[in-house]
Amino acid sequence: MRVRGYPPAALCWVDLFCPDLTLASAFYGSLLGWTNAGDPADGRLDFRLGDLVAAGATAAGGGPASWVVFVSTDDLDATVAAVTAAGGRVVTPPAQVGTRGRAAICADPQGAVFGLWQRATFAGSQVQRVAGAPSWSELWTRDTVSAAAFYKEVFGWSERTGELAASVDYGEFYTGGRTVGGLIAITDEMPAELPPRWGVTFEVDDCEAVAARCRDLGGFVAVPPVFVDVGTAAFLVDPLGALFGVFQPIPELLDAPPN
Repeated sequence: MRVRGYPPAALCWVDLFCPDLTLASAFYGSLLGWTNAGDPADGRLDFRLGDLVAAGATAAGGGPASWVVFVSTDDLDATVAAVTAAGGRVVTPPAQVGTRGRAAICADPQGAVFGLWQRATFAGSQVQRVAGAPSWSELWTRDTVSAAAFYKEVFGWSERTGELAASVDYGEFYTGGRTVGGLIAITDEMPAELPPRWGVTFEVDDCEAVAARCRDLGGFVAVPPVFVDVGTAAFLVDPLGALFGVFQPIPELLDAPPN
């Protein structure tokens, strides 16, 4: 589905911060069918599905790669101020990104990192809900109540029990009648080293095949494909250490209107 713009407080963009753009381009190109625009020597790439930009990558060292989710805003400076007032922190202060817009990287009070994006010529991901495109993002956190209060104060999001996968203990952020993303509690049964984080999920046509291809390309499968009422999901790790999800929706969801 072609996306031409995003309202304020929407999840609008995903960007891979990584130390090797050439390796990232080769891996995701083979895994998700992306081509890239840009030169790794310039420090950033756009990943495309056909003629549309699906995601991006930015050169960054100092640790394993990670996917960062960006939230749209009409006033970056005011939103950064709201983050700090609500107990969050600024990781990277507001900066101009060429003619595209302005960005900042922040973290919520529990340490989950997210980006802020104020558009100029570029609104964000231009395609969603097709194979190879971003399909969903969710917050994993140890305190869902405090997290919900933070994001409500900063973005005006409300929180409710997930409506689709009834067998899964799952929350959703929503605002203005539309769903924004997911909310999952990190429980004692999960690895103690799992940090609070925003996760990125990409839609695929065949979850089992994509998981197998990830291994062949030098990544690994953190959580094998599992059916979750609305489709089949898996969590994968690329060769640079970035965790991400893939999701194959049930046929009924493919024809459903966006919410």
